[in-house]
Amino acid sequence: MLSSILEVVVLSAHLLAVNVATAAPFVCVWCEWRSTRHGDAALRAVGRRLARDCVWLFLAGAGLGLAELGWLFWRSDPADLEALRTMPVSRWWFGGLELLMYLGCMLAYWYGFDRWRRRGWQWLLAIAAGTNLGYHFPALFTIVSLVSERPELWGQTIKFRELLVDRETLARVAHFWLASFAVTGVLAMRPWRASSDNREALSHGDTLIEVPPSDDERATLFGARLALVATLLQMPLGIWLLTTLPRASQNLVMGRSMLATGLLIAAVLASLALMHLLASLALGDVELRLVRRAALLLVAIVTLMVGTRVALRNDLRQNVPALRAAHVERGVLPQPLEPVTLRGENRGAGRVNR
Repeated sequence: MLSSILEVVVLSAHLLAVNVATAAPFVCVWCEWRSTRHGDAALRAVGRRLARDCVWLFLAGAGLGLAELGWLFWRSDPADLEALRTMPVSRWWFGGLELLMYLGCMLAYWYGFDRWRRRGWQWLLAIAAGTNLGYHFPALFTIVSLVSERPELWGQTIKFRELLVDRETLARVAHFWLASFAVTGVLAMRPWRASSDNREALSHGDTLIEVPPSDDERATLFGARLALVATLLQMPLGIWLLTTLPRASQNLVMGRSMLATGLLIAAVLASLALMHLLASLALGDVELRLVRRAALLLVAIVTLMVGTRVALRNDLRQNVPALRAAHVERGVLPQPLEPVTLRGENRGAGRVNR
C-alpha cells in the first residue's frame, strides 16, 4: 500500500512537469507572436517565463521518469518486464537522443527570446521541441502500459505504428495533450495584485472608475481561458477514453473496484469545481485566492487520476494469469507443451529400463 502511494506521488509530479514541458513551447510561440503583432507586453512576459519554466520542469520530469523506470525494474513485475522487453531497444536509444534534442532546442530558444526578437525563425526551435516530446513519449509509454495489460502481445515483435493508431492509444495520448495545455494555462496565471484592490483604490465615492487591467491580470485572464478550454474538452474525451478500455477494465472502473471507482468520481467532481473557478477567472474575477485554489485543484485532479490508473492496474495484475489462460483457451496463444517422458523411465533412479 505504501509503495503504491509513493508511486502515485512520484508519477503525478512527473506528469505535471512533463505536461508543462510538452505544451509550454507552443504557448510560448503564441505569446511571442501576439506580442510582436499587437505589442502585448503581458503575453510577452508570459512567454518568457514559460520558456524558462519548461526547461527546468523538463529536467525535473526527466529525472522523475528515470526514477519511475528504475522502480519498475526493482519491483520486477512480470507484466511490466514483459512490456519493456517487447519494445525494440532502438526505441529507447532514440528516446535518449530526442530528450537531448528537446533540451538543446529549448535552451537555445530561451537564450534567444530577447536577443533574437522579431526573428521568426527561432520559433521553429520551440515548435520542434514541443512536437518531438509530445509525439514520441506519450505514445511510447502508453504503448508500454497497453502491452503490459494485454498478455497476448507478450513475447511478440511489436509493430509500433499499428499500436500507435489503436483507439485506446489515441484516446490516452489526446487526454495527455489536453491535460498539458490545462496545466500550462494554470501555470501562466500569476497575478501579484487583485483587480478588486486596484479598482477600489481608484474609486471615488459611489462611482467606480474603470481602469485597464494590469499585465498580471491580463496574464491571468489568458491562462484561465486556456486552461478552461482544455478542461472543457477533457469531459467528452474522457467518455471516449472509457469506451476504448477493454471490457475487464471498464467493469473495474465502473463499480467492480471500489477504490478505482471512488477515485474516478472524486476526480470528476474536482474537475467540475476547477471549471467553475476557471470560468470566474476567465470572466475577469481575478483574485489571488482563486488562482491558488485552481492550482491546488489541478494538482488534486492529476493525483486522483493517477491513483485511479494505479488502482485499476493493480486489480488487473491480479487477474493476469486468468486473462492469459483465457487467451490460450481461445487460441490466441499456443497451448503450453506438456513435458515429454520416455517410455519405461525410472523417475526415482533417473535411469531408463531396457
